[in-house]
Amino acid sequence: MERIEYDWPGHFIGAKDCKFFRTTHVNGWRVSTVGEYRPRGCEEGPPEHIGLDRYYETMVFPLADAVCSCGCGAHEVRSWSNEDFDAYQTESGAAAGHEAMVRRYAKITPTPEGQGDE
Repeated sequence: MERIEYDWPGHFIGAKDCKFFRTTHVNGWRVSTVGEYRPRGCEEGPPEHIGLDRYYETMVFPLADAVCSCGCGAHEVRSWSNEDFDAYQTESGAAAGHEAMVRRYAKITPTPEGQGDE
């Protein structure tokens, strides 16, 4: 099992304004966790929700065989319809949830349609 950590957010259109992010590629999956969303102009005070009643989220996407053309070396995402999801209210919950999702998907092989086989 190959596990690769990347130093960039792996999903969410507003991720450039997230102060917390982790992206891990494992066993043909991208596990991406983002949070502490502070859009420009809202850097002070509490972070904003990134979805319904959540400050952090993890999503899982199947990877394609193709490598991204930007030169980062990462595999492209095959489908942006997330395979799995979890939500958290704290950074520690998000970090633990990310690791739990990585461990889970290290054991699941994606099929051509993007669905996993355990």
